[in-house]
Amino acid sequence: MKADDSVHLDYAAQNKYALLTFNPDDFRDLHDQWQQQNRSHSGILLVYRDNDVTRDMRYGDMVRAIDRLLASGLSIVDQVHILNQWR
Repeated sequence: MKADDSVHLDYAAQNKYALLTFNPDDFRDLHDQWQQQNRSHSGILLVYRDNDVTRDMRYGDMVRAIDRLLASGLSIVDQVHILNQWR
């Protein structure tokens, strides 16, 4: 059985995990809903894919992007970040 996106975000929030997803549109909407409800999460990291191996981020690219994001000092908690921008 496939869990609903809100179940994944709930689990991540309860365990203080940032959530990384290849489903950016749905999680942006979910983030907006949580903000309206004054609910908190540990961060949502979005990865956009074009189904083009020459442009899509590989796992190593994502790790480097997360390192760059963390090194920037920007907050992740209750924020949405697009990892593609941190390449």
